Amino acid sequence: MNTEVKKKKIKRKAQVSKDYCVACGACTSECPIGAIKIVGGVFAQVDQDRCVGCSKCANICPASTIDMINMEEVK
Repeated sequence: MNTEVKKKKIKRKAQVSKDYCVACGACTSECPIGAIKIVGGVFAQVDQDRCVGCSKCANICPASTIDMINMEEVK
């Protein structure tokens, strides 16, 4: 009998709180794959298709406006 249990991984992605973002650009510099851009000089925006969930942007954000959110479960 196989008692091995498969663990599910939760995919995480970065999400910016646009109302509080100061558009400093720290996150765009820190993102290793260029998944974040500053829109209209007003706020940062994350390309969810490119984001790999490394959380480097959230860790460097001086305004603490980037959160790592749980996406779908991955087997």
